[in-house]
Amino acid sequence: MKDGNEELYSDPSSVASHPGLDVDGLPRVGHTLNPGDPYLSKRSKVSRRTYSTKLKGEDGASVDQVTLIGLGKDRKTPRATVKLRFNRNPIIGDKF
Repeated sequence: MKDGNEELYSDPSSVASHPGLDVDGLPRVGHTLNPGDPYLSKRSKVSRRTYSTKLKGEDGASVDQVTLIGLGKDRKTPRATVKLRFNRNPIIGDKF
């Protein structure tokens, strides 16, 4: 949501098709995401089209934390952060 023309949104009729999203367009904490699954839903205020941000890559992830961090520059659009946890085995050379 880089400009004030988008808002968090989830169509109640499409929530059933995306079980990981709540009615506010944000993911549920603890939900496991597979590659290609949507984890954020937003709507354009101008065209009223709904867009979803999907998990990219080849590894799955789980939703660790969802935080509403206030309003955007226009003081009307809420901003949110989504922290994802990618579980993978360490490989040689990793520091832990």
